[in-house]
Amino acid sequence: MQMHSILRRVFRRLGAEARLQGVALLTLTGALIAMLIVVVFVLNMQLTTKSILRRANVAVFLKDGVSQEEITQLQTSIESVSGVRHVKYLSSAQVREAFFSNEASKDGLEGLPPEAFSPLIEIEIEEDGRSFTVQQLAEKLKRFEIVEAVESHESWQSEVRAIASIINRLAIAALGLALVGIAFFISNVMKLTLSSRKDEIEILRLCGASDGFIQAPFLIEGASYGFLASWISVTITWFLKNLADREFDRVFDFIGVRLVFLDPWMIAAFIVIVTAICTVASAFSLRRYLHV
Repeated sequence: MQMHSILRRVFRRLGAEARLQGVALLTLTGALIAMLIVVVFVLNMQLTTKSILRRANVAVFLKDGVSQEEITQLQTSIESVSGVRHVKYLSSAQVREAFFSNEASKDGLEGLPPEAFSPLIEIEIEEDGRSFTVQQLAEKLKRFEIVEAVESHESWQSEVRAIASIINRLAIAALGLALVGIAFFISNVMKLTLSSRKDEIEILRLCGASDGFIQAPFLIEGASYGFLASWISVTITWFLKNLADREFDRVFDFIGVRLVFLDPWMIAAFIVIVTAICTVASAFSLRRYLHV
């Protein structure tokens, strides 16, 4: 019976204060959409960075006229090195084909013959062995007579990692501040709600209502803000991600990365966290306002 009374009070107040509820829900949803966009951006940036680093490892350019036996011996030597994940040989014709696979590379260069491209060996390095293996491997490869040059990409790879690390830290700081801001926002909304229901609260106290009975509708209301806003924001962000898919695929197709969204467990965790923050913020406002 008590729960029935609490729920009836909640729905009655939701109808009576629809304007305040709507503005609060809309504002909270907008803030959560911004948060989710940051989260999705960071998630895809991490995947893109890993793909770039994985594809831009060590390139060993070979001299012209190298025999297949010499290439095989070099490949075998490279594969025996700890930290090497994969080794692939590309002939001059294959290098030319790979170069012109990108539409941007075809402008005025289609007439170049295969001989204009040096054959090379691509070496993919394990992530955990990247820091110490690349430089050592590059120095050893330069000693082979059939090797023309070695490009390890180590300098710009380090810059990519540093930039990604900075963006991650800034994103974490921004998300933390956003969660704190959401808590303060819900707290202030609840204060306004409590002020508008001051007379009702006094009447309930005079009638002998317990603190739990008085606080329960406000806690449910605060939790509903978080639950509804998080669900709506996830849905809208998912639609925005689908709209951005085509453009993202066009720009980043050359590295084989596709735009991804949050995993189901991430969505569930996001909804639970936001709902919990709104509930706690509501409880904090209730304790300060009602002095309990």
